[in-house]
Amino acid sequence: MKNVKIFLYFLISTFVIGMLILPTMASDKNSKKATESASPLDTIQEQLQNIFTKNSSVANCQRQNYSLSCAYQTQTFLVHTSDLNGQYLPQTYHADGPNAQGFLINLEERDGQCPRTLLVMPQELDEPYWRTYVNQYNLSNGHCLSLSFAYGSRVNEELKKQIVQTIDAMGQQADPEVKGKYSQ
Repeated sequence: MKNVKIFLYFLISTFVIGMLILPTMASDKNSKKATESASPLDTIQEQLQNIFTKNSSVANCQRQNYSLSCAYQTQTFLVHTSDLNGQYLPQTYHADGPNAQGFLINLEERDGQCPRTLLVMPQELDEPYWRTYVNQYNLSNGHCLSLSFAYGSRVNEELKKQIVQTIDAMGQQADPEVKGKYSQ
């Protein structure tokens, strides 16, 4: 008899807890879907596609959970590593990058504010076969957006400017103090 009472108590408490928790779990899923659908990456992807269409660039954009990659005329390079003195070492690795007229855009959205780094943002880095523009933006939704925009030496300057201005504008909407490549 005592085991039956314990079993009934367990069954009733499980039912009550289930009735309280399940609706909140469902609303959490709905709020996550609303948050994901309103991601700044969706807006940026749409704006970039418009820029690519206007400039007759057939860029391949791929969106995954919290990242966006757009590639145009890329290839795999065999790159030699260098030491801190700038001397090239015999070790090599394969790296995907843009050819002379191409570009590679990588955007990643992370929870929380952008971490403080030793790198000055924004910055242009000289890679062996291309240049890379990097920047980070604190967004109004409390997330951090990291940009890596690699481009070749003969990429269309107007296209490059439009891409960077579009992404910088997203960061400046949330924080007017954000410095961009083309901001005054």
